[in-house]
Amino acid sequence: MDKIIKILVIDDMEEIRILMERILSGAGFEVLTASSGEKGLELTMKDRPDLVLLDIDMPEMNGFEICQALRENSTNNSMPIIMLTGDETPSAIVQALERGADDYIIKIDGRTKLLKKINHLLSLAKTGKLPSQIFREKGQPDFLK
Repeated sequence: MDKIIKILVIDDMEEIRILMERILSGAGFEVLTASSGEKGLELTMKDRPDLVLLDIDMPEMNGFEICQALRENSTNNSMPIIMLTGDETPSAIVQALERGADDYIIKIDGRTKLLKKINHLLSLAKTGKLPSQIFREKGQPDFLK
């Protein structure tokens, strides 16, 4: 029997959590949700999701801080992290990748693109070839220093 993939959605907006839960559970994933960064970090340590979808703009602890905190624990290094946000500025994208995100999706990009990216990153995680893993192994490129 195949293992059911567990995805954690961390977003302070209830509507987004509900929407993501519908989309992801409809695609056969087990979905966990957290309304705050602290709750998301707790669930990550307790339930060990296979992938995290993470909003940037949240009160108290933003998505960049959560992503960095997740990556500081080496047990999370093979877990893909996708920033799912409305902020499409180049500086936000760069900051997300620097903090350890593996991909970046704009919330309005749609269901199909989201599911394709999730499945792609889950495949890369199995081979140890997540962008965040490669980035950590090779160090920061000169243009980001």
